Amino acid sequence: MNNLCDDELLKSCYNNPETLIQTYSKCDSFRIHREDFSYKLGDCERLKRVNKSLSLKEKRKIIVSQLEQLGNVQQKWSWSLKGTVTS
Repeated sequence: MNNLCDDELLKSCYNNPETLIQTYSKCDSFRIHREDFSYKLGDCERLKRVNKSLSLKEKRKIIVSQLEQLGNVQQKWSWSLKGTVTS
């Protein structure tokens, strides 16, 4: 039961970026580096790609357009373990 509660508490941290940062900062196992980043594509763009009523040619045009929007995307979050886990 305790593990279930812990899992749900951890899941709730991912609803808010500030809460997530605070939670990982309190933990001695991680070093946190944060940079703000927003995704250029969302669910709306994904739905355009999977729309079954579009022709293959139209889907390819959408994919090319979305790839051009993405350009050079880099990972903005990083974390690492502070120590070695031993058993």
